[in-house]
Amino acid sequence: MHIGTIFFEPDGFSPLGEGFTLTPSLIHPRSVGTLRLRSDDIEEKPIIRANYLTDPEEYDLNQLVAGIKFVRNLGKEMIEMNGQGCEVYPGPEYQTDEELKTYIRRFSGSMYHPACSCRMGHEKDPFAVLDSQLRVRGVQSLRVVDASSMPELPGKCTCI
Repeated sequence: MHIGTIFFEPDGFSPLGEGFTLTPSLIHPRSVGTLRLRSDDIEEKPIIRANYLTDPEEYDLNQLVAGIKFVRNLGKEMIEMNGQGCEVYPGPEYQTDEELKTYIRRFSGSMYHPACSCRMGHEKDPFAVLDSQLRVRGVQSLRVVDASSMPELPGKCTCI
């Protein structure tokens, strides 16, 4: 969950005024996208197909429905403690799971820092574009040294 100390609209994240934003986030989606080079011309943008919410079992969609229900309850408690305010998004017109799925399909997108898009691995791994030194295979003097090289996002922690 992302917590914003300012009120944002869901489609564009423009500040709208006083309030707060609670956003459920899916860290480990089952839907898989693709990133392909359009050509060998470095000036041409790559072809990016996010394929959000395409998991045939709707795991991603159902997790986000549960996330909205969670942040709604948390937001309701925060509003009650403050003594004023109301839910704006998704709003009272989205109550059932199917209505929430409609909302999610309309407003879901990437948030902040996409990661794990440049797999690092053994030279025999056909999907690994980086070697163990984070060098891009087949390209001279180019390394990837950010979260793109991570094999997966950390999403669970154990506190001792």
